[in-house]
Amino acid sequence: MEAGSVIKDKKVLRSIKDYYKKQGNWRDLLLFTLGINTGMRLNELLDLNVGDVRDKNNINLSDSTNISGKKFPLNQEVQNLIKKVIGNKPDEMPLFESSIGRRIERTTVYRNFKEVVRNIGLDKGITLASLRKTFGYHYYNSFGDLLFLQWLFNQKNAQETMKYIGLNEDLSSRFKVMNL
Repeated sequence: MEAGSVIKDKKVLRSIKDYYKKQGNWRDLLLFTLGINTGMRLNELLDLNVGDVRDKNNINLSDSTNISGKKFPLNQEVQNLIKKVIGNKPDEMPLFESSIGRRIERTTVYRNFKEVVRNIGLDKGITLASLRKTFGYHYYNSFGDLLFLQWLFNQKNAQETMKYIGLNEDLSSRFKVMNL
């Protein structure tokens, strides 16, 4: 597998989730589950505050770096994890906080995730970039909407997006006979 490989097998996704659950690591389980279900960038996830997700069906992003105002829907599993993680925390608290009450850093997330994938025997090529790519792969297989993924990932063309999400499909194979 290459660095940032797509996790195509849903059993592997369940294994990672189960590992977090067994460890009682709800914060990192939420981070992982949000990543594979929304396709958000890691820095976007780490910048979230409790108030951004409390009692919400979507995460709305619109700031100076993301003028388009992307809206990320939250499934029931993610909403339940959010409730478990945030409890009664104030809205201005970071959603993903460290043990000392600060916003968790990217390097900490990286180290923690590498430990998890190593402990379940998947350390070859699975990185934090895999979360976003995995979302794209499964989204494409569910909905076939390559244009949306190209927009979400801010990529120049469909081939770039397909490569990013681990698809080797030749788009020309999708041509259908037209009768106009």
